[in-house]
Amino acid sequence: EKLNNLTICYITDRIIQSSRLLSYSMCLLPRGIRHPPSSDIFPSVSKDKHGTGSASIQACSAVLAKGGICYLGDLSSYKKDKLELLQSVLESRATTVFIPGKKYGEEADQQVTTAVQTNFWSFVDVDSSPKKHTQKENFLIGQMDVSAIPPNLADVFGLLIHTDFPSCYPSSPLVHHVLKRAINPEATLYKVSQQFRTQDYEEFIAFAKNLHVQLSTEAENLIQGYYLASRRVRKDSLHGATLSASALKVLISLAKAHTKLSLRTYVHEEDAVIAILLLESSLTLKHGKSAFCVVPNPVFPFNLSNENSLQQRDCYLMQCHHQLLQFISTYGPTHVNTCEE
Repeated sequence: EKLNNLTICYITDRIIQSSRLLSYSMCLLPRGIRHPPSSDIFPSVSKDKHGTGSASIQACSAVLAKGGICYLGDLSSYKKDKLELLQSVLESRATTVFIPGKKYGEEADQQVTTAVQTNFWSFVDVDSSPKKHTQKENFLIGQMDVSAIPPNLADVFGLLIHTDFPSCYPSSPLVHHVLKRAINPEATLYKVSQQFRTQDYEEFIAFAKNLHVQLSTEAENLIQGYYLASRRVRKDSLHGATLSASALKVLISLAKAHTKLSLRTYVHEEDAVIAILLLESSLTLKHGKSAFCVVPNPVFPFNLSNENSLQQRDCYLMQCHHQLLQFISTYGPTHVNTCEE
């Protein structure tokens, strides 16, 4: 799913697990490129390798992944100039290559501008933050320290997702799995892996991707109501509203993506609630909590291990829906049509 060129950055202290998860997810997509940090992300110019003296433009990862995913890996491993260029391209959705005429035997300089229609995935290791051991006096409630990358770069990412692994997280199942895999690499460790193959997931994503979905009136009103209410409450005296106009496109895209993964053709209110929770969580990491307060992991707040935990999640999402309606009625437009169940 294009998601209107959505950029996602995971904030984590478990870089191995996050990297493996993103790498595996890349394998399920029809188009995806894993970018090596040592090379250029965007097109660059060099002399033709055949010795003609003419300019040769290298497409690089971002252009080659057009319509798909460019996986950047750990952003804290990139140099400052590359991060600044990444920020500029994410803001403009275009990249320009300057070709000096004198260097390549031409009378005039030239510029070649290329549209960047690529989704970017990345993560940030919070342990690499230079402010890790300093007191966070200026941080708002819920705000995350992403000082490992420039603050303006964090702002241009469509979604920030904090993958929280608490210290009490049971590591013994992971150790047990690794040891069994090392002893017998060919063994089938889980029955579910016999029922659902990687090919099954690929086919599922390909089928869902091609579904044509439409917004229901109720879902559209809910998204617009949240967007207008959030712009009203998320303001500061210097920069005004911290919620950009592109956030509305992100909300609609996320809601449509959830609808497709549910194999439906109409976006319901429940899809809109999921999209809103994801965006609100991202905004909280960037700017702190607002009047619509969500938990750090709002979409999956429970360990989904059995039917009872699924029922707990359903009840929780219904509560979020009710709180969302209250938030909109207090801070949003005067009237929002919904069909709350």
